[in-house]
Amino acid sequence: MRNYVLLIALSLFLLDVYAQEVKYIETENIQFQPNETFYLFGNDVKFRAEPSTESDVIEVLKINTRVTVLSEENSTYDYNGISWKWYKVSYKNKVGYIIGGLLSLDQKAVGDSIYLISFKQNALKGGYNLLIRLVNKKTLEYIELPYNLRDTDIFSIDVYDNKGLSSIKDMFLIDFMAEACGVDGGGCYFFNDGESLTKAIQFSRMVDGDLYWQYEKVVFPRDHGGIKDKILFVSEHGETLNEDTNYKKVITESIEFTWKGKFLEIKNEESE
Repeated sequence: MRNYVLLIALSLFLLDVYAQEVKYIETENIQFQPNETFYLFGNDVKFRAEPSTESDVIEVLKINTRVTVLSEENSTYDYNGISWKWYKVSYKNKVGYIIGGLLSLDQKAVGDSIYLISFKQNALKGGYNLLIRLVNKKTLEYIELPYNLRDTDIFSIDVYDNKGLSSIKDMFLIDFMAEACGVDGGGCYFFNDGESLTKAIQFSRMVDGDLYWQYEKVVFPRDHGGIKDKILFVSEHGETLNEDTNYKKVITESIEFTWKGKFLEIKNEESE
């Protein structure tokens, strides 16, 4: 009985840890909470003595440097088309100020790849661009890729190794959360081939109560049901035709792709 109780406690602890790892980011509510650790999105960032660009520079900090936010200041600074708050932060027992646009909203690492994100106003389409920076952990060299967001998007990010795709090094995922019925909660995969980061696959997830749903998923070679050297795109469309009898109509479709470095190619039996 005691072992059973301990097993339940351990399971609850692991679930809590996993839940804490998923960090949702809102385009309409950009904040860096006090007493939390963040990483620098910017490179050669001026760590200042006061919340002003005219203030003395305490130190110049490299990209991915870890700092702890102490408080949010009332003063702001326009950067990348957004009015960012200044933040009081600590770094190696030193206290100073950095604007929010130079802090990464989240940070994920896989192997020697580090992914950092920030926002930039999209002057042409409106809303925001999510700026994705892929940083080499050893050299701190980085590349940047923009991705257009909607004003109301809420999302999390994650990273994976190549999942069995020999042509890439690792992958980055933007995973959207649907706030309400009928809102797309899909996502987008980006592939890192060691030299560039490419938008690869966008997928959709949409539910309207129990009446209608559309669910798309991407199956990689090492996933359950995966195929060697192939990407399997699975789409399920369903609707409830009679709620009293729970009569449902479900259509499942799938298609195989091969990743050709910069684009997806549909499997062609005749060419093999």
